[in-house]
Formats: sequence, structure tokens, C-alpha cells
Amino acid sequence: MSTTPAQKRVRKRKKKEGARKRGSWTLRPYVIIPLAILVVGALIFAWYFRPLQIAYHEARNERVLDAKLKAVQTYNARLESDIKSLETTAGIAEYARRELNLIDAGDHVVIVTRDGKPVTAASQEASPLAALLNSPSVTRPFGAWTEFLDRIFGPQ
Repeated sequence: MSTTPAQKRVRKRKKKEGARKRGSWTLRPYVIIPLAILVVGALIFAWYFRPLQIAYHEARNERVLDAKLKAVQTYNARLESDIKSLETTAGIAEYARRELNLIDAGDHVVIVTRDGKPVTAASQEASPLAALLNSPSVTRPFGAWTEFLDRIFGPQ
């Protein structure tokens, strides 16, 4: 049986296409291995993310509560020292001058104004306890990492 040149060309073309298909299968491990690593990594991430998230939130809450406790203890120590100073006559006189704006005979009064209103002392905050509770040690328990970790694990 004789074959024509056209049939020979068709057979060669089919052989080349078959070779190409087989050649493409040799590249398959280069695609499958990174894909398998990616899938395994995603599974590991999915498996450990929630426990890590819970552990982070517990550690964050513990640090925040410890910092709040220290702030309240500091505030209590200040109050105790104020109480002790008020037990003396000098302490009472100082309190009357500072808080009640009372003056003794012979004192000179100077009132500092800004835009026609008296300027109060920086120490007269609305709430010293609130200032302590809003300090960076309370609001950022992990320092500079707090913002980053909150973005990863989400705010509680």
C-alpha cells in the first residue's frame, strides 16, 4: 500500500502534535508542586489562624487590664498622698490656694488671660484618671506592633 506525500505530511503533523502533548505533560510537576505547596500552606493557615487569633486577643486583653490596674494604682497612690497632705495645715493652705483660689494677706495675685479668659493650670485636667487610662501603655499594649497585629487578627 502506497502513501501519498499529503498523507505523510498529515502523519508527521499528528506525530508532532502528539509529541507536543506529551511534552506538555513533562511540565506538569512544575505546575503541580507549587500549587500543592500553596494549598498546603492555605490549609495550615486556615487550621492555625483562629487559635492564634484567640491567643492574641487574650494576651492583648491581659496586657490592657494590667496597664489599667497599674494606672488605677498610680492614681490611688496620688490620692493617698493628697489625703496625707490635707491632714496638715500647710497642706490645707496649699489646697485652698490651688483649688479654691484663696489668697493670704500680703500675696500678690497675677491672672494670666488668653482672649479675655483666664488660663487654667495644665495640672487641672477634667479627670487625671482618664488621662492615665488613655496613656499609650494602655491603648497600645504591644507597642508599635499593636496596630499591625490588630489589622491581622481584627479588633475584638
